[in-house]
Amino acid sequence: FVVSMQGAEEIVIPRSFKLLAEYDASIGKEGKSYILPPHEGLIQYGANDDNPDLIDWEGVIIGPQGKHTGEFLYQFHVTTSLDYPAQPPEMRFIAPKIQMDCVNDQGRVDLSRVDPPFVWNRQMNVADLLMAVRANVCQDRVARASHSLAGTSY
Repeated sequence: FVVSMQGAEEIVIPRSFKLLAEYDASIGKEGKSYILPPHEGLIQYGANDDNPDLIDWEGVIIGPQGKHTGEFLYQFHVTTSLDYPAQPPEMRFIAPKIQMDCVNDQGRVDLSRVDPPFVWNRQMNVADLLMAVRANVCQDRVARASHSLAGTSY
């Protein structure tokens, strides 16, 4: 986590402090959230309970309302490496299956295939990744292609 001061050197915040701030935002501590409109209220996530190091995260993405993908809670798992935030987290859908260009047949999200392009930088957080992926879930072609996958898991 890097803090840039005007005219000063950037300060790198330790990984554990960044993850604690993200955890607090994920549970809405002090009314804080990193999930922004139009995704607000449609992405729920938090650290796995058996996860004192805040490496494993889980949650659900709700698709666009009024479309087929909006009728499902897409469960996912996110893992932050020891190199986080220098390296992006890894995301994997669990259930139901979804047909998106950036998701392989095991449910893993390939950030290089997210559309519009998503380029990770160390100032980003787990919520930024989730909002970029949810934007893909909201695409019309995803709703059409995923219709037949209802009730399936990875």
